[in-house]
Amino acid sequence: TVFDHSIPYTVPVPSFGECWGFVMAFNGDAKEARALADLPYEVIDNLIEERIEAVPGVPDHKYRSKGVKFLTGTEKGSEALKHYDGVTHRGLFSLSKSLRIAMKGDKRIM
Repeated sequence: TVFDHSIPYTVPVPSFGECWGFVMAFNGDAKEARALADLPYEVIDNLIEERIEAVPGVPDHKYRSKGVKFLTGTEKGSEALKHYDGVTHRGLFSLSKSLRIAMKGDKRIM
């Protein structure tokens, strides 16, 4: 294959009524990459606070879900994100038992 390692993750897609699976593929040290997926939620939350800020001028979606906050473009850290935080990050990489079993038995390269 083109990449040395891969880490699967899932994301709920409400409009499709289920989770969709994705794969991060990379070359290099597998333990180092896996460590990024396994970071404690507090570390992810701290990184968000340090590095994330809203982009001024990007319009808010007019059909946002009821109860989802409106962004002005001046927010920083967790206030700039509507759907992602450290707990969400950890959950992305927590595959269901049935999916892990199915993946273990599937040796195809796609």
